[in-house]
Amino acid sequence: VVGAGGVGIAGATVIAVGVSATQQSARGQAVTKDNGDFCVEGLMPGSYNIVASAKGWRALPGGRNRVESNSSGVVLEMFKEAAVRGRVLDAETGTPVTGAKVRLRFWYGPDSPTQPVSEEWAVTQGAEFVIESAPPSDGFVVEAQAQGYAPTNSPNFTVQAGKDVDGIVVRLQRGGSITGRIVDADGKPVARARVTSHESDWTDDVFTQALGFTYPTNATTAEARTNDQGVFTLKNLAAESYMIDVQAAGYTRTMKRELRVTEGQATQVGDVRLARGGGVQGTVFDAAGKPLSAAAVSLRPADHDLPSSYSTKSASDGKFTFTAVAPGRYTLSAVRPVAGGEANPFSLLGDERNSQIEVIVSEGGVVTQDLNLTE
Repeated sequence: VVGAGGVGIAGATVIAVGVSATQQSARGQAVTKDNGDFCVEGLMPGSYNIVASAKGWRALPGGRNRVESNSSGVVLEMFKEAAVRGRVLDAETGTPVTGAKVRLRFWYGPDSPTQPVSEEWAVTQGAEFVIESAPPSDGFVVEAQAQGYAPTNSPNFTVQAGKDVDGIVVRLQRGGSITGRIVDADGKPVARARVTSHESDWTDDVFTQALGFTYPTNATTAEARTNDQGVFTLKNLAAESYMIDVQAAGYTRTMKRELRVTEGQATQVGDVRLARGGGVQGTVFDAAGKPLSAAAVSLRPADHDLPSSYSTKSASDGKFTFTAVAPGRYTLSAVRPVAGGEANPFSLLGDERNSQIEVIVSEGGVVTQDLNLTE
């Protein structure tokens, strides 16, 4: 495995995978020596695809990657990816900030959310950082995080293939805060409530969960617990429009949106009231009319402004219960338990479609609704 000028790349991983119909499981790998040499041993006879990977390097397009077993003199060419270097400073004093974490984010233009390139962080040495393996792009920023500061992005810059970028400066700001009090319907404080911050249009749905760390945002995700007086403060938030997500045992989940955070300022939200909500209960029956245990029961919002979905499993007598459900319209459904860990997706979809029914939950009320699964 070599780079520019035929210089060997040490520590690269080389993988060989069998390509014939009868050798799909044939596989081997090796790590290159200091001079870039490798030997993948113990392979069955046949043709193999070989690929190399190394931190900070990318495979050269169009290279030879299919060879026969017992081949020698195989050369895999790679080119050096760009490195991004810079410093992290205190925005107010200009002094170096040590021990900060940095990573690349894609930049899509002014006032647009940025997106992490990967979950991998680099840690500054003193105030200096080096981010290896920056792919070519017309728009990047470097995000820096450090204790006592809000996550802060550098000015945007471009990266060309194989050309290092130097002189990037991230000036960490202290950010703003959101403070308020969580109370019940009678105005009494709710202690130990969990309050988290997100971008103002954030929703806790399947799509957002699937995005994971790649969710595009410039907002800071922070968490706090209320004290005995129900008071909370979310600190070191980047200037942005926020929502807070409040969850407490025995209360409905509550979200408050369009909270503007400004650098160096405290945004006061006052009292946020939590409701006890309502309940939904019932029994899941199988096609023979017998109570069905371990069925997966779902309660999904029919109204888009409801805060979340709910899920549970039926007990040994087929009964299920949902508590602290936010008032509104929902779709209630169930699917049978999966035998042996293998599910037929068509069967599960059929269960959900055939059993679903709309229910309306009111504050303090309990809806009783049984669910019937058919063959």
